[in-house]
Amino acid sequence: METKSLLRVGGTSVYFDYVSADLPQAKVVVNYNGVDYLIPYIPSTSFKGLLRSTVEVSRRKSGNPPADFDNKVKEFLSALSDKSKKIFRENLEKEVELLANSGIIPYNYKDLVKRGDEGSLKEVLRVYFDVSGWNSSESCYSTSDLDRCENVSLIEDEDRRKFRELWNRLTGRQPICRTCRLYGTSGLRASVRFSNFYPIDPFPIRIDRLTHVSIDRRTWASSPQKLYNEEVISMGVRFLGFALLLKDEYKENILDDLKLLSDKAERVEVTLGARGSVGYGMFSLKFGDFEVELSDKSILGNLTLKFKVKEGVEYNVTEKLKVLNIFYPSYLISSIEVVGNREGAN
Repeated sequence: METKSLLRVGGTSVYFDYVSADLPQAKVVVNYNGVDYLIPYIPSTSFKGLLRSTVEVSRRKSGNPPADFDNKVKEFLSALSDKSKKIFRENLEKEVELLANSGIIPYNYKDLVKRGDEGSLKEVLRVYFDVSGWNSSESCYSTSDLDRCENVSLIEDEDRRKFRELWNRLTGRQPICRTCRLYGTSGLRASVRFSNFYPIDPFPIRIDRLTHVSIDRRTWASSPQKLYNEEVISMGVRFLGFALLLKDEYKENILDDLKLLSDKAERVEVTLGARGSVGYGMFSLKFGDFEVELSDKSILGNLTLKFKVKEGVEYNVTEKLKVLNIFYPSYLISSIEVVGNREGAN
């Protein structure tokens, strides 16, 4: 990953930073050549969160309404017990309230949920899927109590389990969506693991500190009492991270998802970290099989590296790459091959 603009992924280090900015960049302490460095990095949680949310929204909105939607809703509602229907309506009401309060749908849909008759609920569900996307078998919304996947065999409450089973039937999930099978959900371990992303070119990297001031909306003047500063990473910094796939059958899925993220990042449809609306967080992403030429400022010197999708586990790492062991285990580094060492390399 290479930064194409300023970047700040917020967080704190394991040590208290007495000179930290108001809005700090995430850092970790790393010992390099006997010296402790406070290294800015991109947490794996930030990358996975961006990847998963991009996949959920994009895959979900690629579908169209089924021709028999009204009949499916009728069957769904008639199969619910009184208690499971109450659970459904409570969860649906939360979703509608969120969408209405965000200005995405009119407020009157909240009243339709409370009315609770078949016609009203059918109308609300149609609007809900119009907004959230119809391809619900491909992807749930993992942050939604209504629409997230769960391992139904682990749900102890019979009425809640009944609601979830019927919701899966309505949305066409068998019973876990494609996204959750790869990235995990409640009661189901993820099939892919991501490492943190650490800077390798240049190394170490400099953190800049910017000072900002809020504008008083009444006077249109700066508000000196509202000065704040933040730490940012400059553009042109290369970070290295790894994905470890635990199930081979999902290989094409993860490669498709990474391509989706890479394409959207190139078009600046997605950004990483904070302040994306003002141009922060733009990046490019390479994955799979590719080559990279590093500069003489990198942690590895002027090497040309070949990255490849690798099956199986190996622990043999060439001497020129062993410095990366301060960040990653050998079985991940073994997927990198040195294919060039340009003149003047460190």
